[in-house]
Amino acid sequence: MTRETKYLFLAISINLVVAFLTFYVFVGFSLSEVIDFVADFFINLSVGIGAFYVTGYYIGNLLSQSKRIRIIHGIFSAFFILLIGTVAGSTVGFIQEGLPASNTNFDYSFSENITDYYFKPLFWIFFFGFIPTLILGIVVGLSLEGKSGSQKVIHLRNNEE
Repeated sequence: MTRETKYLFLAISINLVVAFLTFYVFVGFSLSEVIDFVADFFINLSVGIGAFYVTGYYIGNLLSQSKRIRIIHGIFSAFFILLIGTVAGSTVGFIQEGLPASNTNFDYSFSENITDYYFKPLFWIFFFGFIPTLILGIVVGLSLEGKSGSQKVIHLRNNEE
């Protein structure tokens, strides 16, 4: 795992804690409300969080091959990770509930479901997550700035006897 990937994983984890605390405050410090929300959307959240880390892994590897990393790389990386994770989690909800069942007789609006399952989650996640993501993107960019390429984190075993 590269140094860039480790920094991105740390930034993702911090952003998830900030998101939890923001939601916790938003629901009036009710832990039962948070638990109910997580239980209702467990698959969506799991896929979205998994997508954060998978995207972070690949972006970290791409950054490690970069000759020079700048602050803007950290910012773009953080927002791209947020975008991919949100779309992945939203896709689960869209597949579960947004696609029409074969035996339904109600009016189905594809554009309305796209709005409900993609644009609304993207809006709210970016609305509340913009500033924390921007700050952590800047911190990641500053931490990696100017370092040409990366060294893989390798643990060497000393075989001397």
